[in-house]
Amino acid sequence: MIDTYQMEKGAVVQRPAIKKNLLNLGLLLVSLANVLDLFVPRMDEGNYFVRLPIQLVSVAFLFTMWVGLVYVRKHWQPVTKIVTILIALILLYGFFYIALGKSLKADDLSPYLKFLSWTTAIVFFYEYMLKYGVNLLVIRVYIITFIIAVLKKTLEASMFESETLGGGDTASLPLLFVVPLILLFFNNRMKFLLLGVVYLLILFSLRRTTILALAICTPLIYGYIRRELKTFHLVILSGVFIIAIAYAWNFIGDAIVYRFSEIFEGRKDGSYGSGRSNFYAIVWNAWVGESWQNLVFGNGLTSVKALLMRTYGIAHAHNDFLEIAYTFGLVGVFIWLCWIVAMWKLRKKIKMYFSYGLNIFYIVFIAYLIVALSSGCVLRATTLPLGLILGVLLYQTEWGKMQLNAQQQEGEGGD
Repeated sequence: MIDTYQMEKGAVVQRPAIKKNLLNLGLLLVSLANVLDLFVPRMDEGNYFVRLPIQLVSVAFLFTMWVGLVYVRKHWQPVTKIVTILIALILLYGFFYIALGKSLKADDLSPYLKFLSWTTAIVFFYEYMLKYGVNLLVIRVYIITFIIAVLKKTLEASMFESETLGGGDTASLPLLFVVPLILLFFNNRMKFLLLGVVYLLILFSLRRTTILALAICTPLIYGYIRRELKTFHLVILSGVFIIAIAYAWNFIGDAIVYRFSEIFEGRKDGSYGSGRSNFYAIVWNAWVGESWQNLVFGNGLTSVKALLMRTYGIAHAHNDFLEIAYTFGLVGVFIWLCWIVAMWKLRKKIKMYFSYGLNIFYIVFIAYLIVALSSGCVLRATTLPLGLILGVLLYQTEWGKMQLNAQQQEGEGGD
């Protein structure tokens, strides 16, 4: 019998878990990185070493996961198989990057270490949850420290009176992946408090991608929590949300309207989506217009940054599909699409073995697709909550399958 947690009425019920294990160590390391983020300034141009403590913790986390996966017994699923192939692809391109003697600048290679980190985390969290269960205290510490770190970034970057609208930068994007973690790992009181904080942070961030994704996912969030609430709870909760959003709208309403109207009205330079219409075209045309080798195998690590820094001063394509296509070519696009298809098929297993998690899956899947198409997140360290929640969903379906098989065997034995 797997020593782990179970779902009861949509909430997590803790069962004993071994305290000293690599799963807890990994979560504590990323929690430490969140805490350090509160005191270490964001990386300025040409000042990479200012964030060296966080980088060291992140590397230690990645090393912990790789060491752990070497010694753990694998419970393969289609998603984890494809993720493993993707990790191998990134490592292979990294090998060729170094073998060709290209520049080993830390700020150039760091995004791909982040890519490796959150993809490895999917397999790591899945396997180690099966092995050891979940320590709710540790995972809650990670979620709360993550939200606080995003709060700090959002407040630092807010420029609600400015026409340039810096908003909360891109710090709010990963909050979309924190929402399902909140739904799973907190009791009702903390759940609604943290959801309220997340909603306000996303509004104040002024990120159109995040606001749109949250609006689309809200009916799914409501569908998940409604069975836990009585009618008067829903009335009180609705009233609090309306008052809070109305209060926030006084500060940021005009800014939000401006942000969304810019998508359709465009800028003075004729671009739409904060310049996306232009640099999407640059990346696409550069990819399909080069040799067949570049079309099939891509242009290698850091190639998108080199392309766009010349014209727009940005380091990534703001679209995961274009980022992967230009970097890894059709080979990478094929693997990435296989991963997305495997994720989509996962919903059938979730429906069979973890029915409470179906809404959670749809929240994660829809939020990721919106972020992937309009902003991109594969090269961000803050995408780790996506790796964590996917690991949880994979774990819960496998655990549910094991429990069902055990019950069937017991029933056959009784006959």
